Amino acid sequence: MWLRRCHLCQRPAAEALCLTCWGQIVPLAEPQHVLRHTPWPHVHLAYAAYEPPLKTLLLDLKYRQARVLGLTLGRYLGQWYRAHWPLPDVLVPVPLHPQRQRERGYNQAELLARGLAEVLDRPVLRALQRQKHTPPLYTLSPEERQQVLQGVFALNPRWQRRLAQQRILLVDDILTTGATLLQAATILADCSQKLISLSAARALIADPLIFNRI
Repeated sequence: MWLRRCHLCQRPAAEALCLTCWGQIVPLAEPQHVLRHTPWPHVHLAYAAYEPPLKTLLLDLKYRQARVLGLTLGRYLGQWYRAHWPLPDVLVPVPLHPQRQRERGYNQAELLARGLAEVLDRPVLRALQRQKHTPPLYTLSPEERQQVLQGVFALNPRWQRRLAQQRILLVDDILTTGATLLQAATILADCSQKLISLSAARALIADPLIFNRI
């Protein structure tokens, strides 16, 4: 019995997004990129380009209270990740500032991480804390993003020992310049250098500041 309707096509579906509509999202031919300026070579994985229909889904997840999409997209990403990459030990979502999370009611990166965790059978740890409230990053230039994000994250001391030498999968929704992941990854480097990051989508900007293809 179908208990939901697909968010895009509105047909009865087992998930918030049906397999047919998920199949319309074309994975990147080269999903791996290198995050520069970290203490160690850091590989980032992006599933698809930040273009419709995935862009529509992520905007609805982020701004239109379609939170069920986070778990569904996370499960689909988990199936893809499990088929191609080594399993992590823990998953860490990129956090929102508490004020923004109260306004939105949830953290979209954490929802994606929890969907991934269901498939990968690994725990999700809130190991990062967002210390500074920043303006919406899409309003800023790449250089402004890097400046405003300095010191924005801190490690939750509760999880510092748990993360030591663990394979960490850092999860976010959208990669643009890589400035946010750069700051988050640098903080996690204090615990473990066994880190991969993953985003559902990557904005295909002409001259990314942080990433190069492998």
